[in-house]
Amino acid sequence: MCGMVREILEFLCTVTCFGFISQSTMFLWILFIYLVSVNCQEFCKIGKRTTSCKYACRCVNQCDANGNCIGTPNSCSEGWFGQACQYRDVGLNATIESLPAARFRSNLPSTDCSSFSGLQYINLTWSKSVPFTWMRIRVFNQTSFKNISLSMTNSAINVSCNKIQIFEVDNQTLDIQCDIPVNITSLRLDGDIVQETCTVLVNGG
Repeated sequence: MCGMVREILEFLCTVTCFGFISQSTMFLWILFIYLVSVNCQEFCKIGKRTTSCKYACRCVNQCDANGNCIGTPNSCSEGWFGQACQYRDVGLNATIESLPAARFRSNLPSTDCSSFSGLQYINLTWSKSVPFTWMRIRVFNQTSFKNISLSMTNSAINVSCNKIQIFEVDNQTLDIQCDIPVNITSLRLDGDIVQETCTVLVNGG
């Protein structure tokens, strides 16, 4: 219902201009639509999409009208991250290997973040190829942003990360975007950033 409100209004304006309905009739229609749409919102307060909201709430608890998590900020449900928790983490289905072995998971709270001294690399592999649009890395120490290397493969064939863009979201969060013409089966992270990495999140679009 919410998504149809704008379309209905545009249709009513058109038919009124051509004289198919009177202005008084259009006023009644607009009043009706207003009464229906006052309860409409972009984001659901909790759970899946319904006729009264456009985007599902992906927070651990509840969402406000803008999709922000109520209570703990950025407390997305497992497997979701990013703005209003609307980006699916395909990294959740990956096998994560590091040298030496360390444990990584989605949505690790900043308070649980700590450095892993001696960590040389982090490698994610998928049994089936997945698309890549961007990834988010949360770190313990911002200075690690200065040295980062990203490599990807598709069935052992190197994949180029074209037009790479790196954004510092805050002092513990780094976003990496690039254009990749094919799906990937592995993603490897090297450099100083590895020793400070707490969370690796990958969006497939």
